[in-house]
Amino acid sequence: MEMLKERTNMLHDNELKRNEIYKRCFWIFGIIFPAYVLASVIWIVANFIFYKRQKQRLENGKKNTFNQTQERERLLERYNQIPSANLPFGNHSRSSPPAEFNDGNNLNDLSVHSSFEANRARVEASLKLNNEPQFMRRI
Repeated sequence: MEMLKERTNMLHDNELKRNEIYKRCFWIFGIIFPAYVLASVIWIVANFIFYKRQKQRLENGKKNTFNQTQERERLLERYNQIPSANLPFGNHSRSSPPAEFNDGNNLNDLSVHSSFEANRARVEASLKLNNEPQFMRRI
């Protein structure tokens, strides 16, 4: 009988300690959770408004010319760093040295170089003529 009383007293003490801990710490969750929900709703609304404005700009004919021009320049610079098939490997006046491949199979194969040059010309032409930003093609 004495063991049962001791056990009930211990359970009662544990419940009091638990309630005290809840009183100390539970108010934090009452602040954090609503703040998180509010921030999430604000984030979703802001993204929706940004998307609608971006879509409206494209429909009205306005372009994101700064980012588009910057991306084109970056890509053209990268393509210009690729060595041409007609030039020897040692006579490049470009700033970055080209990577030399000592594979004898591809050095004399003109079909590889001509298809490479054709693809390079296609990419350069599309970068110069295409006015649509790259990220908007997926929408």
